[in-house]
Amino acid sequence: MYIFSIFQQNGTVYHVMEDKYIRHRDFCLTPFWYNKSLSLNPIKCFKKIQPTTYVNMALLTASVPFLLATIWVYLYVPQLRCLHNSCLVCFLGTFALGSLILSSVLWVNYSWGACQTMGILCYFFMISAFFWLNVTCFDLWMSIRGIRYELRTSSPRLRFVYYSIYVWSAATIFTVTAITIEHTNISDAWKPGFGNGQCFIKSRDWSAMLYFQGPSGLLNLFNVFFFTMSVIHLYQIQEDSYELKKETSQQYKVSTFLRLFLVMGVSWILEVFTYLFAQNKSFIIVIFNMMNASQGIILFIVLVLKRRVLTLLKKQWTKST
Repeated sequence: MYIFSIFQQNGTVYHVMEDKYIRHRDFCLTPFWYNKSLSLNPIKCFKKIQPTTYVNMALLTASVPFLLATIWVYLYVPQLRCLHNSCLVCFLGTFALGSLILSSVLWVNYSWGACQTMGILCYFFMISAFFWLNVTCFDLWMSIRGIRYELRTSSPRLRFVYYSIYVWSAATIFTVTAITIEHTNISDAWKPGFGNGQCFIKSRDWSAMLYFQGPSGLLNLFNVFFFTMSVIHLYQIQEDSYELKKETSQQYKVSTFLRLFLVMGVSWILEVFTYLFAQNKSFIIVIFNMMNASQGIILFIVLVLKRRVLTLLKKQWTKST
């Protein structure tokens, strides 16, 4: 049993030993006999872990090596080294780091301070991943638009520097803002809740929509625009009979990144769905959670297990050996 102070006005209680507030939904009251009198004291309620939770933990942990394997393939094969795939590798890298932290907190019992730190790092890398995906979609649109209108663009290296500044600055601003709000005196309902119940943000409160689902959803809307415009420009390139080699190359890029976007877009929709129906334990919710936990495996299938990539990988491996 934990030792608490008096109840707060907002229904939370203060945990003296861990120096944190616990929400009303995370504790219960139990009769306690002390000094010849009976009183109701709050205790932390630990829910029984469901078998599906262990399955999700295993899938999330297994996703990390699949993400790392995908990164290795795109770095190992020279033909896959381009600006688009550099952005893709950065997306996979930040997503892998976020998934690694998220999976580690499921298996390791961190102290509250360490849990809060891990939650902040996980948030930073996860929000960075969505910004890298946004950059990837934007660059695809810019490159196809440049072919159609014969526009001169800056060098790939310089564009990558611009993209990096954009992503890391945006992710830092989001993270610093969330940390600042976490340490203000405003209502807990507005706080991200790093380390409050889990080593991430409060993913089951509406504030999760403000700090994570909302921003990532807005980025996905921009991605929809960029992909739509990319497909339109590609169709018009075909109509204007541009160079077949360029056309085929851009078709392949659109196809690849469309698959990537669909995986992450559907994943975001499923995440929002499970967020809205968190208390629903139906079979479909269980399946959605498993699909979200398997994103690394799905991305490996989408990005690596393709005829062109496997052929290039085989040639490079044969050449190296």
